[in-house]
Order: sequence, then C-alpha cells, then structure tokens
Amino acid sequence: MSTFAWRVLAGCGLLIGLAFTQDPGYLVADTKFDLVAAPGDFVVRALHLWDGEGAFGQLQNQALWWGLVLAVAFAGTARLVRALGVRSDLACLLAGAAYALSPRMLTTMGPISSESWPMALAPWVLLPLVVGAERGSPRLAAAWAGVAVACVGGINAAAAFAVIPLGVVWLLTRTRGPRRRALMLWWPVFTFLGTLWWLVPLAVMGAYSPPFLDWIETASVTTFPTTVADALRGTSNWVAYIDTTSRAGRDLLSTPYLALDAGVLLLLGCAGMVLRSNPHRAFLARGLAVGLVLVTLGHEGAVQGWGAATLHDLLDGVLSPIRNVHKFDPIIRLPLVIGLAYAVEQLRAGSRTGSGAARQQRLNTAVLTA
Repeated sequence: MSTFAWRVLAGCGLLIGLAFTQDPGYLVADTKFDLVAAPGDFVVRALHLWDGEGAFGQLQNQALWWGLVLAVAFAGTARLVRALGVRSDLACLLAGAAYALSPRMLTTMGPISSESWPMALAPWVLLPLVVGAERGSPRLAAAWAGVAVACVGGINAAAAFAVIPLGVVWLLTRTRGPRRRALMLWWPVFTFLGTLWWLVPLAVMGAYSPPFLDWIETASVTTFPTTVADALRGTSNWVAYIDTTSRAGRDLLSTPYLALDAGVLLLLGCAGMVLRSNPHRAFLARGLAVGLVLVTLGHEGAVQGWGAATLHDLLDGVLSPIRNVHKFDPIIRLPLVIGLAYAVEQLRAGSRTGSGAARQQRLNTAVLTA
C-alpha cells in the first residue's frame, strides 16, 4: 500500500474513534443507547452478527455505523481530490476531514444518520467519472459510478438524487469526444439499473400510500434558513433551528468559534476554486452554482431570487418530494472542499522556495493542520 493509502486508513481510524466519543450526560436518539451506556460491551458485541442482549435478541445492522459513515465520506473525498490532481497528502486529508465533519454531516449524524449516508457516498459516485474521463474503460467507470449510486439506497429519494448533479456537471464540462459520449451514455443506464431495486417498490407503495407530504413540514419551514450564507456555510438544515435535541446542529449555529471555523474554510475553499493553478475551475464554479440554486430554491426573505414566491409554492405542490432542499448540500460542499485542497497545496508550494523555505513550510503545515 502507498503512504497516502496508509494515511487515509489512519484518518478513518481517528474518525471511528471520534464516533465513540460521547458527551457525558447526553444521549443521542439514533438507536445508540447501548453505545453510551456500555461502550466496551458495545464494541465486543459489534464483532458478531447476532446480538443476544438488545431488543430481545437481534441481527445487528448498525454496529459501528457512525464510524463507517464518517470513514466512507473521508476516504472517498480524499481519493477524489487526489484523482483531480492534488498531490499533497495533507491537502487531500484536510479536504476529506472537512467534508466528513462538515456542518450537515454533523447535524444529521446523531438524530437521523440515514441522511448522512447519501452525502458520504457522493464523492464515490463522482470518483469513477473523474477517473473514467481520463483513462481506462469508460463503460467500466460508468458501471462503478452506477454501483455507488445503488449503494446510496432508497431511504430518501431526494437525498439519493442529490448525488447525481455533480456528476452531470462534470461530464458536461469535459472535452467532447468518444470518452465523454460513452460516459454520458452508460452512466445513466447503470444508474437506472442500480436504483430499480427501490424505485419499483416506491412506485408500488405510492399507489397505496396516503399523501403524507401534505401532512408534514411545509416549504415555509424547510426554506426559511436556506439563505446564500447558510447554504455556503452548510447550516441550511431547518431541524437544528427548532429542535433543542439537535445538539451538534444547534452548537454549529450558536457557538462563535465554530462559525469562525466555517468561515475560514469557506474563504479557503472559494480561494482555491479560482486559483489559476486549478485546472478544474469551470467544473467547480458550475457545480457550486448548481448547488446554491438547489439549496436556496424557494427561499423568501430580505434577499431572494427572481421567482422565489412561485418556486416556494411549487415546493408545496408538484416539487413537494424535494422540499427539504438542504439535502442538496453535497453539491455545494464537494466543490468547496476540493477548492480547499487546492488552496492548501498552493500555500504549501509557495513555502518551498526562497530563504528559510524549510522553516516556512513547517510553519504553514502546522497552521494548516490546526
């Protein structure tokens, strides 16, 4: 294994350890009571499929789940950034950590971690398309991208759809030719085949299910925090604004140093996106624009886009399945963390020449790591 692969594995190990870190006196409402009450016993039971102690005996399907979600998001982003041409291990690892620990990921990890899973897999959907656009078999690359979409699952159709747009933008910004045509032909085919296992049952259920979208949160609730600033920062999930038990989400909204941290990452990400040394400026800018349009869709406030009122009404009508527009956050987050990686690499490269280069590089590395 390469040094980079070992470092990615080490990062995954740290994130799995982080998933076991519990705030004393608090419980998370995500079927993890046994993790808080007896973490040692939880780890022992996690090594076996059968758990004879929980729920009168059960086949385990969530042991070490949080650690898996964080590790998948981190490793996928680090590998995606490397595939996009970033050579610095530090830059790739920082981008992976910034994505895996992004506000939306942390906000949903406790209360509803199923929504974190599509976000964790979003970089894995894009990765084969990035590789396939440059080398190897385009059909095989499209197949792997379809497999990644299939792994997203169908627990929420809107969150599953959110892994698609960046791949579309990537292909549309590639140079025309047989390789792009093959990817644009085969990826939709494999994606459709990979989602049939839940699309068909969903259609069957829809024929009998009552219109539950009429009885849950409305667009006025889901879009009130989706300002451009909150969309860029990643705090566009409405639940954290009204649910006092959403601990991480509320901390991200109310803790000053966390807001400052998000601002620093945002500035670095935007700076990295527009660097002349970044060969993917067009893709990242278009991807970010698409993400902002989708997340801020229908927001009404002091600053709002043209037709916001009409879009707001549509989110309570024909667009009601996607009215929780915060689920499109990965389309914003990935371009920003990729830009962050390019900014970090540029900062490190700028310290390698001139007098005191070694000392300056150590200082930059320490600051960037912090």
